[in-house]
Amino acid sequence: MINKSYEETNEFIKNINKQILGTKDDIYYIANNTLTRNPFASKILSNEETTPNLSNKLKIKFLIRYFLKAFSVFFVYLVKFIIYKSIKKKTTLNYKILIDTYFLVDKIDKTKSFKDSYFLGLDDLLQKDQFAYLVKSFYGSVLNIKKFLNVVKVINQSDKNIISEFDIIGFGDLLKAFCFILIYPFKIIRVYKHFKGDNLVFDYSLIESLNGSDFLSYIRYLLGKKINKQNNIEKIISWCEYQNIDKSFYKGVNESGKNQTIYGCQFLVTYDSWLNFFIPKEEERFNLCPDILLTNGKFYLEHIEIEKRLGVSLRYSHLFNENNNQGNSNDKTLVLGSFIFEETLNLIEMVKKLQMDDKIILRLHPTQSFDMYKNKIPESWILSDKESLDEAMSKSNIVITNGGTGTSLETVCKGKSTLIVGNSNNFNSLPLINKGQGEIWDLAFNKNEVIIKYNDLLKYRNNNKDKIDELSSWYKENFFINPSKKKILEIFDLAKE
Repeated sequence: MINKSYEETNEFIKNINKQILGTKDDIYYIANNTLTRNPFASKILSNEETTPNLSNKLKIKFLIRYFLKAFSVFFVYLVKFIIYKSIKKKTTLNYKILIDTYFLVDKIDKTKSFKDSYFLGLDDLLQKDQFAYLVKSFYGSVLNIKKFLNVVKVINQSDKNIISEFDIIGFGDLLKAFCFILIYPFKIIRVYKHFKGDNLVFDYSLIESLNGSDFLSYIRYLLGKKINKQNNIEKIISWCEYQNIDKSFYKGVNESGKNQTIYGCQFLVTYDSWLNFFIPKEEERFNLCPDILLTNGKFYLEHIEIEKRLGVSLRYSHLFNENNNQGNSNDKTLVLGSFIFEETLNLIEMVKKLQMDDKIILRLHPTQSFDMYKNKIPESWILSDKESLDEAMSKSNIVITNGGTGTSLETVCKGKSTLIVGNSNNFNSLPLINKGQGEIWDLAFNKNEVIIKYNDLLKYRNNNKDKIDELSSWYKENFFINPSKKKILEIFDLAKE
């Protein structure tokens, strides 16, 4: 499903990884976002014409920036370590199943409670003493000690079993992480020197992506090694986007033998530009992959190279709960932002030019807040922050969003005509395929295109209601799986337990 425009870049980096992975230094390489093929955390899909010249001065600048940020992040991490060890209640690893998932710090801090946003409903099917949540990342608190402290307090009060790396790693591991910080950039520079000149965008991205938080990937590796030694743990159900923190963790678990089965769960909508999401077959031999990959829908199966099976759409059960609402009485337009601030801001500015202020409902990505866009949102717009996505969609027949969100696939499955606003200055991420383009969905890049295609989509849906229904059903049947209790137990081999 990778966009043909990005295949050359993808193959180029995969070929480099074939040469450098499997060596004693590969723990450094899998921490790098460029070598991990992550387009959202690196510049690998940048336009070559706009990529700056990687001069010696710029290299030194990136290196200084790396160490300044790395030492800052490490100091904050050390403070978090001390806080956690000081106030967190003692926990145990005496569980058969670990659910490896993100903890959304802003959401937990706001609600003062933890409810998993990724494996929705899974905890209701498992015995409480059988499993624990393993924090993949305290997402949103890299430098925020206060919010981290608040989240630890919530964990202490939670009735759920929760484990983080701070329960398992020790001061010796922190010393190893500090050494990693010192050595890491020079390992990456060595790769740069060996392969430079063949792809200027790759050269720039490799050095630019030296990130001060890369050592967190190494922490996940150390965590995986220690979990591997826990013979009571049989299954690890892991949210798998195959980012550096995933690959490092899987390497740690797999490196010392096979005590646990890792279920890599891609229960989300992917994009044609999300290169790291597609796991290369050849990386299995480097112990970087889950044992089996579970996918969100049957369409994705043909694009998976490693051991695979159909999963369930735990986050999308709402798609199966009710019939599509296509009534023409709803005259609002729903605008959906992405998790990328700049893309959402561009979307808001584009829609403002349509001069439809009294008919706009704006809904942001769960990781963002309306405060981030102060003075950018017209007062007449309706802000959707209390209702569900279904409720917001029920008030409209057409949706405008950008390529940085997978929600456009959901809106199509709900029978909503969907216009995606692309970015002509950057790569675009589309969760939809060519089927139905110009009928139930379309892509626009500027104000004039938005106006024309917006009106074309409205006209088409008014004259072709049966076709809209057909396309909506096709996308739902191919990209999502109804998360029934029986199916959930089957995919994790729990049906007989």
